[in-house]
Amino acid sequence: MDQMYNFAQVANNCSQYSPYSSGMTNGTSDSAADCSCLNCQNFKEHHCQLDLYDKINENLTKYSSEL
Repeated sequence: MDQMYNFAQVANNCSQYSPYSSGMTNGTSDSAADCSCLNCQNFKEHHCQLDLYDKINENLTKYSSEL
């Protein structure tokens, strides 16, 4: 799977996802399309500081293989 897709899927399924505020007010809120580990406050130096990425990704992989 594509790494960027994984970052988005993990972030969409993470209860601790905390996006950086863009500071822009254009009348739209953050959408699911913008959701990614790469813009999460807990993701630093290419690593989830809460150690949740691998757990969530493993569960998503397991779930998708059961479908």
